Amino acid sequence: MKLRVAILYSPRARASALSSRDATWHDQTQNTVTAVEQALRQMGHYPEPLPSTIEGFHSLASGNYDVVFNLATGSRTKREQANYVAFLESLGMPFTGSGLTTQILCLHKHITKMVMKFHGIPTAAFRIYDTTDISQDTVLDFPVIVKPSSEGSSAGIGPESVIEDTSALKTLISSMLNTYPGPILVEHFLPGREFTVAVMGNEDPVALPPEEIVFDEGTGDPTGHLYTRDVKRRDAITPVCPAKIERALEDAIKSISLKTYRALGCRGYARVDIRLDEKGVPCVLEVNSLPGLEPGFSEFPRIAKAAGMSYGVLIERILQYALDGKSQDQENG
Repeated sequence: MKLRVAILYSPRARASALSSRDATWHDQTQNTVTAVEQALRQMGHYPEPLPSTIEGFHSLASGNYDVVFNLATGSRTKREQANYVAFLESLGMPFTGSGLTTQILCLHKHITKMVMKFHGIPTAAFRIYDTTDISQDTVLDFPVIVKPSSEGSSAGIGPESVIEDTSALKTLISSMLNTYPGPILVEHFLPGREFTVAVMGNEDPVALPPEEIVFDEGTGDPTGHLYTRDVKRRDAITPVCPAKIERALEDAIKSISLKTYRALGCRGYARVDIRLDEKGVPCVLEVNSLPGLEPGFSEFPRIAKAAGMSYGVLIERILQYALDGKSQDQENG
């Protein structure tokens, strides 16, 4: 069946906080839209890119589309990502990716961690702060890592984010509260290897082979290997996929990724970031509920390719999950 597919994307906004912090964000968005549009045309569909603006939403509401391929992550803040999904749900039109509840849970890292803790999913010990009033009895064991609770693409994370004492912690929290919307997330720093796992599916999701994030020398990170915004911008990593790890560790990483995906109600596709603790136990860092799909750059299509999946097949499967999910919703209703 040939479908009319709206490709919803976030355009560059004036004084955009996202674009000002990441100069490559606009180019990555355009590259992704072009690649998805080409893949959909090759399948015989009729794609049309639409910006996540009032005009774009008016076109969506006109009812001239069968499905939405959602790439909109926000023009001004990452939090807009959930707002767009709320609108799509109100239209009752099938769309790719997770629903509103999942988007909200995953966009607020401290809430993500609360859900994981409830489900017994290993994650680093954490505290959240919306002031610099830090009492000694609530401070985690140092070192800790400090990050915004509701940003993506490693925004606000740099070599200075790993803290060794209370005084420095107060100073950094104060600085971050002046830059990012609170609260600020403080986690026990996990020193082990880092992995990311692409998960796909609705009712019966599948975890693709884990990718290890191997950091290049000279990243400027004295703590050793943080996936900072600067490292992402310079692509100063060597991704290894499939990761060269023992079968037992691979199974543990996949298992925890699938459990996290289900616990947060993810649908279609999502990416789970994992880091090993001092004992080598996999701990979930966060979940990207709308991971990047830029070919040749984003982790998700890179992992899919390593699993033997072409870019076109990846896009087709993501689209089909959206249609399957809508059918399930109608049956349940």
